[in-house]
Amino acid sequence: MTIPFAGDFALPVSQALMSILDQELVRSGMVLNGKSSLVFNFRDPDYGPVRGGFHPVEIRLLKRKDRWQFDYVTDFSYQGPEEMAELVKEIDFNFLSEEYYLLRYGQMGPESARELYTMWESNFVSYYQMGVFTVSVAA
Repeated sequence: MTIPFAGDFALPVSQALMSILDQELVRSGMVLNGKSSLVFNFRDPDYGPVRGGFHPVEIRLLKRKDRWQFDYVTDFSYQGPEEMAELVKEIDFNFLSEEYYLLRYGQMGPESARELYTMWESNFVSYYQMGVFTVSVAA
């Protein structure tokens, strides 16, 4: 692993997701030295309010001491009438504050968040493996 993860997360992050982030960091050519945060953006170039597609996802990691922790995982979707649709947070997992949000549902408790996160992550990893995302990494 290139990214030394803390290993104790508020939600059940899989080895598969950590490996994806590791791969994308290597692919980006970015080095961890001197960095205190990393933001991974996963985009389906064909996603739009009319034709649909795979939701954009943003994952932020924060460095604490010499280990990296998940700060948040956010899944966006277009909402509103076609001509006025805007990207909004559909699912938001805030690991460090342990606050979890689902559009049209509101705040979620930890048990519900764990269930949703597990299902969401499994789908996300499958979509990644299908090659639907363009990925960027920023510090």
